[in-house]
This record gives sequence, C-alpha cells and structure tokens, in this order.
Amino acid sequence: MDDFKTSVEISRKWKSSRVASEIIQKFKNKNLNPKVILLFTTIHYEKELKNILSSIKSEFPKSPLLGGTVSGFITNEGCFTRGVTALAIDYPNMEVSVAIGHNIKRNPKKAIDNCKENLQIEKKYDNNFLLEFLPTAVIPNIPTVGQKVIISSEKVGNNAVKLLPRMSYLNMGYDRADEIIEQLSQEYKNHGIIGGCTMDDNKMLRSYQFFNENFFKNSLCILEISSDIKYNIKGTTAFEVLDKGFEITNISKDKHTIKEINNKKAKTTFLDFFNWKETDLSDLYHFYRRIFYYPFGFQKNNKWHTCMMGGLWGENIILSVKAEDNNMKFLSLSTGKLLNNTKNLLENLNKENIHVCFSIACETFIETLGDKIYSYKDLFSNYFTDIPYLIVFMAGESIYTIDEGHHHLYESINLLTM
Repeated sequence: MDDFKTSVEISRKWKSSRVASEIIQKFKNKNLNPKVILLFTTIHYEKELKNILSSIKSEFPKSPLLGGTVSGFITNEGCFTRGVTALAIDYPNMEVSVAIGHNIKRNPKKAIDNCKENLQIEKKYDNNFLLEFLPTAVIPNIPTVGQKVIISSEKVGNNAVKLLPRMSYLNMGYDRADEIIEQLSQEYKNHGIIGGCTMDDNKMLRSYQFFNENFFKNSLCILEISSDIKYNIKGTTAFEVLDKGFEITNISKDKHTIKEINNKKAKTTFLDFFNWKETDLSDLYHFYRRIFYYPFGFQKNNKWHTCMMGGLWGENIILSVKAEDNNMKFLSLSTGKLLNNTKNLLENLNKENIHVCFSIACETFIETLGDKIYSYKDLFSNYFTDIPYLIVFMAGESIYTIDEGHHHLYESINLLTM
C-alpha cells in the first residue's frame, strides 16, 4: 500500500539534541509526516527527556506523541538495553486521538474517565484499537525503613502493610494495571487493546510516561486509532506450570497481601517450597532474579495469570496484582517455550496484510534469554524481512480482544500488527 508509510528508528547518542535530531532526520529521509509517534527510552535518558520530547514535538507539532521508559527494545537494527527508539505512522485513512489521566494509582477510574472525555474521534472506520501506557509498581518509601522489598522484622513488616492503602494516595505501590485493562475493556468493548507498564532498569524505583512534549510519573496515556486497515492482536506466554502449588488461606481485603499459605505464615512457607533463605533475596538484584523466574499464578478464562511478587514484608507477601483465586500454582519461565511459542505466534500471522508490527514484551525475557536474545530477534527479523517492527520490554503486559477478553499478564508478549 503506497500511501501507508511507517518507520522504526533508533538513536544511541547521549546528548538530547543529537538524539532528537537523529530521529527527526531519519523520519524526514523517509518523507514521513507522522499521524502518530510512539517514543521509548531507557532510563539512562532520564535527565534528557524534556529536551528530547520538546525537540521532536517542535519538528512535528501536529503529530501526537506517546510512550515511556522501558528496560530495552528490539528493532530490525538490533537488541538494545540503552537507547531511544521511535515508531512513526503516516497514513491518510487513519484517525488518531490521544488522552492522559493523572494520579493513576490513587484513582484509576477517574483517570480513565478523564481519558474517555478527551478521546474524541469520529470512528468512521471499522477498525478501532487502543494503546495504553501507565507506570509500573513503585517500591514504597516507608518512614524509618526506606524503599525495601524485604522487611525481616515481622512487627515492622506488619506495620508497613497497614500503610499500603495510604501509599496509593502518594502514587506509590501497586501499578493497578489489572484494574485499568478491566475497566477499559468495559468502556471500549468493540476495540482491541494492548498496553504495558513503563519502568526503569528493573529496580522498580521510578518510571516515566510520555505525552506529547511532557513526561509524567503517575499517569495513564492512551492512544486511539481508527483506520480502514485491519489490525490483529495476538499474544503468548512463556512459562511452564509446575506441580507445586498452595492455597491462600488468609489474604487482605484488596487481594494484594497474602498473610497465610496453607494455614501457615506466608513468607516462611513460600521460602520453604524452594529451600531458599531470606538472605538469598537480600537485595533488589537477587530478589528479582529469583522471584521473576518462579512466580505463582492462577488460571482465568483459559489463561494463566502471574501474580508477580513485589515484596516480603514481615511474614506478608505483597503482590503487584490482585490474587483472583485462592488456589495457586508455581510457574517457571522457560527459554525454550518462549522461543517456540513466539515462533508459533509469528507463523500464525497473515504476513501479506502486515505493514508494521508493534509488540510489548516482559522485561524478564531480557535476563532470561541472555545471549539467546539475538536468536529471539532473528525470529522477528526472519519473519518481518522487509517490515518495520518494534518490541519494547515493559513491566507487565495488558491485552484485550473481543474473542479472548481482558488480561493483565507478566512473562508474555503481545503483538499488534497493521
């Protein structure tokens, strides 16, 4: 289709002016006047964000821009854990609208309502979808304790748990992404939706969402597209279901804090399952390295949903999403299954009707794959030989289709093709 123009570009310059000018020039070299720009950076550009965003918007003032910080990305050019990437689409038969809602952790419904008010397009085409970006969970800063994933003292941990409801008013704590995709799917039943949580370099200390020339810490950014081009949304997960499991016998009212497992103290019982010691999880790096590979989860609408652990406070297990079932199974992230499932996912696409591919994948894949990430890239490059594609690695992946319903997942990859 000659009038559909798209491009995925990268810059690994350090200075904001050079980053922006490089991406701008690459778009201009391809004669793009973007209808929309998706921009993603790693956290290394934290101090350069304002200049990068304002420079690109100055050059393309009529092009809505959305995105955020990610832990890495893959494009036709390679695999990167430092850099800036942008995807632009230029097509006449496409309506675009963007909206933002603030204080997402404090009041997700209000943020969605604000977005809905500002998503104003005619929808004269039959193919409509949303992209949504919001912040990942942030480790709360507890007075006298600090930002810790493990609080050894049972007394201090129990007191810290009591503060969690207040933390949402400070826009810290859970990402609430599971609530967001559930509400969006109700509001936009005839749309497809994919989304993800912006993040840093896997420390869960801060992240940023981009909306035109501005960036925010606790906002929901939504892009709505209506077009005469058909889109396709597909996804897959990458874990094995283990025989080990347990029953949650005491949980908080909001379903985020497990207090007892099998009628025993939650943390101690959990560590005993794998013969782990608390000292094995003593810092952020070792905590996430172990926890992300052996999460637990429940089955919902024929999909396994991962309950990613956000902390061990006293004897309490803090979850990033609600535990919607008391019967849990342990899961194991599998490199082989990730490669095979992604290969099958790609092979089931109709390549003839694809002009661009945008994907949101779990950050855990970067560490799990190691040097096999280049083999992972090859799956896409071999399939999309002459088609631009972008995979961004985020901290939680949301998906909604009319056929399969809504899901907020971890250790998954979701593809949007047009």
